[in-house]
Amino acid sequence: MKRYIYILLAAATLLGACEKQSTTPSKPAPEPEPEPEPNIEVKIDIETTESSATIELTLDGAEEHDYSLEYWKEGDSDNIHDIYKYETSESGNIIFNLTDLEAETSYEGRLFVDESSYDFAFTTLAHTPTCAINYNVEEQPKGIVATIKLSNIAYLVDDTAEDIHVLKFEYSVASKNEWVAKEFAGGSIVDGKLDVAMPFEGKEYLTENTSYEYRFTLMPKNGDYEPMTSNTRMFSTRNAEVTANIERPTLTYSNGINARVNGVEVLFDGVSAATHNVGSEIAYSFRYTEKGVEQWAQVSASYANGNMSCIIDKALLKPNTVYEVQAAVTAGTKQSTVYSESSEIKTPESAPLPPVGDGDTAIAEGTWHLTEWRGTTPPFEVYLDINATGGVALYQRITSNYWEIFFSNANIAEGIISGVYTDGVEWGSSYSITVSGDSMTWINSYDATDISVYTRSELPAHMPTEPTRAMEPERFL
Repeated sequence: MKRYIYILLAAATLLGACEKQSTTPSKPAPEPEPEPEPNIEVKIDIETTESSATIELTLDGAEEHDYSLEYWKEGDSDNIHDIYKYETSESGNIIFNLTDLEAETSYEGRLFVDESSYDFAFTTLAHTPTCAINYNVEEQPKGIVATIKLSNIAYLVDDTAEDIHVLKFEYSVASKNEWVAKEFAGGSIVDGKLDVAMPFEGKEYLTENTSYEYRFTLMPKNGDYEPMTSNTRMFSTRNAEVTANIERPTLTYSNGINARVNGVEVLFDGVSAATHNVGSEIAYSFRYTEKGVEQWAQVSASYANGNMSCIIDKALLKPNTVYEVQAAVTAGTKQSTVYSESSEIKTPESAPLPPVGDGDTAIAEGTWHLTEWRGTTPPFEVYLDINATGGVALYQRITSNYWEIFFSNANIAEGIISGVYTDGVEWGSSYSITVSGDSMTWINSYDATDISVYTRSELPAHMPTEPTRAMEPERFL
């Protein structure tokens, strides 16, 4: 029995043991370990100017993050600037732009990427002054001179005017790069203004109707700043303006109107022709007309040493008539003419015409060449062909390159020869005449200094035979 019980007890004990084991709670399963965060590499590149900084982040192994940045002056962490706004570059980098920084200043900063932070530091660049020149310009070109009017001239450093040491001005014919230069001291610039006249003293005058270019350079007194040169500008000259200083002519009468003006000065743009030649010939002349009649006739004048003169032949004038006479100068590219004030003179009454053909001209018969006039060799050519009955052919080459011929009837009475041209115009004067062998001398009856000496000679070949038209400007007799 005991054994059974024992067995039963043992069985009960075993059964109880089994039941106890089945009711003991099981051990909880361990939680899975979190996956390690990705390894993010952050690269910070900083570029600075004197007033800004660009912070560029390059991140590897990450796609989306939260970013922010703060910065402060070195040693002043109480004044922190927070920045949350950023840009994304084309390559995906993150860019923070810091502005309104102080030049040549050290800054510290901290970059936040999610929960991580990264410190950085940078220094802004030193301030570089901004230099510029300011000016206004007005061009006033003429023909051979020009003026450049500069105003508001300034050398500016960060918009503040610096004192100017020298202004160097240069000009050249366009595209030639042959610069003519002159330096003006800074004191020449008054209230920001300076007038520059070209050409400079001692230099060649400008050329009419030509394009020029010019520029100028400002050199500041402060040697820390470099000289600055303006843009090259252009102007073009035009025709020179012709003026003249011509006094009222002095008039006398002897074998015609003798006109003279002393001290004539011709000017081109105010520059005396005596010191400058514009390449245009200057023509000197006189013009005359009956008073009250606006129909002027022109007579060429001789010019020497500033004096001009001419004789208006008696044959071209009416007796007992008042004439107005003006001196005239024609010059310049446009052939401008400048006239003097008028002078007046009255011609004398006409002398009685000498008898024609009644006297004996046989003593002067022959062909004669003018070899001396007013004591010197004449600057022109004159031949006379006189026949015994009073016919006179005058061959002359005075103002023309071609021979001219005029025919007259003449008379010699009591040693005086006088004549009338076949067109009815009387000679400008009568002359006392003496003949000695192959030499003949005529002395003007009104002007004893007008002495002509003729020598017997053959006529040159190919002389004209037809009379020259009646209104030639000069006839020698």
